[in-house]
Amino acid sequence: MRKSPAASEAENSDRAIALVHMPWANPNTAPIQVGLLKSVVTETGIQADTVCANLDLLEFIDLDTYLSIAQTELPLILGEWLFAKEIYDNDTKYSDCSSDTAYLTHLLAREQITAKQFDIFQKFRVQTAIEYLDFLINSYPWIRYELIGFSCVFSQALPSLALARRIKELYPSISIVFGGAQCSSPMGEEYLRAFPWLDYVCVGPGEIPLKTLLECSDPMNPEIEIAGIAKKQFGVVETPKNSMEMPLNEIPFADYSTYFSRAEESNLDGRVALEASRGCWWGQLHHCTFCGISSDIMPFRSKTAARVFEEMQHHSSQHGVLDFVFTDYIMDHRYFKEFLPLLENSGLGQHCFFETKSNLSRPRLESLVNAGIQTIQPGVESFSTNVLKIMNKGATALQNIQLLRYCKELGILPLYNILYGFPGETKGDYIEQTALIEKLEHLQPPVMCGSIVIHRYSPLFNGTAPHNYRDITPRDDYFFVFDPNSVDIKQIAYEHKGV
Repeated sequence: MRKSPAASEAENSDRAIALVHMPWANPNTAPIQVGLLKSVVTETGIQADTVCANLDLLEFIDLDTYLSIAQTELPLILGEWLFAKEIYDNDTKYSDCSSDTAYLTHLLAREQITAKQFDIFQKFRVQTAIEYLDFLINSYPWIRYELIGFSCVFSQALPSLALARRIKELYPSISIVFGGAQCSSPMGEEYLRAFPWLDYVCVGPGEIPLKTLLECSDPMNPEIEIAGIAKKQFGVVETPKNSMEMPLNEIPFADYSTYFSRAEESNLDGRVALEASRGCWWGQLHHCTFCGISSDIMPFRSKTAARVFEEMQHHSSQHGVLDFVFTDYIMDHRYFKEFLPLLENSGLGQHCFFETKSNLSRPRLESLVNAGIQTIQPGVESFSTNVLKIMNKGATALQNIQLLRYCKELGILPLYNILYGFPGETKGDYIEQTALIEKLEHLQPPVMCGSIVIHRYSPLFNGTAPHNYRDITPRDDYFFVFDPNSVDIKQIAYEHKGV
């Protein structure tokens, strides 16, 4: 069995923590949350080791199977369900989620999975997940760490809970911390309340809270409150005060050294994840009705063009990689004048991905191409102007079609979805779209077409959209994953349905 890359790192410091990146994060992309926190903690003199546990899973399943679970074509909760058996005791009886087949039967009946996938996923839940967790426990020097942090973006919570439980059972003195988008309030507080092996949950950006937690000599003292860190006080979990955020230009470059070393071992090309901004300038003024960005993180802030360009140069030099994935919700419109010219004149030969608005003009799209931004995710969502208005997208059907035409002419790959099922839409909206789509077969098709999912924090969820649902409840999928006797599913669910 191979020796973990973290094993040798942890031996070189008096204090050490581990930052764990579990499935189902994309194995082809460097873990930005972990990379940033590793750099922040390292600056304090504490050793921070990256555990790319998502890459370890490739020793048990092939990349295609992994990606089929990680990508959006399958229900988001499926990746959680595959590990759910490992967070409950063997004698626990909890509705449908105690069954190794009930959820798969549910998906198969709705034609969301195939019979072949049914067999693959059942075997994973009853056998592969256990073997994989055993492997992780035996491959890393967990006893060496005073604190182990888990990055919980969507579909990482249950895999993280499963490993964290095993670590806590073996080494009860180690502090277990969760953080990430899946730990936004009130979801994060409910994870902390429902699963006793968690010690802390970071609610919001983690750079300052994690540093403060590590600097605190007695963080469990009920008289000490750390902004951004939720903990149990006499068995009760309270929402913490919001933490200050480190200015984006002052956050150190993400440390991806472990990831790229591991990616090379796994024969993965590896892409650099970069963050040029946080929040959404469009949503700050016009929150799209289905968008699940919370009000706490919606305010838009961005790095200077020079800072972003410096980061790109750093990572291309360090890792020999020119494939960059920007994690921003939306590109800063000022970058067309300030940032793109730097890229165009850089000579790096980079390939970049960005999320953008869909009503971009041809000159702006030409600027993207010239800067090496060849793949975009524009918020197309519909070819009905009425439905786009209901969504609060700030674009028309004609603008969306123009975008696809310009992308075709300029060689840009637009990755977009078509959504339906909004309150207020009409049958005529789809008769119109059906006739229109027949004339667009020469343009890039959508990645997927699906019914709207009501995300927590969205105007549809909050009841502030122009047209709203009468009754909103968590999606049925959650009841196959969580025991409703011990978990408040209304608090922990991100995806909902409405009537």
